[in-house]
Amino acid sequence: DDGGLLAAIEAGACGVLRRAEASPERLVTAVRTAAAGDGTVPPDLLGR
Repeated sequence: DDGGLLAAIEAGACGVLRRAEASPERLVTAVRTAAAGDGTVPPDLLGR
């Protein structure tokens, strides 16, 4: 939900990976992206 997303970002999360999209490969990519200091957010969530 939007409240949970906002709370996660306020707590320092730099990315979001939906459970339905979390294949092992995508999870590894998301962790590497976060470790590099970048973030990953699905495009449809950016406008919220």
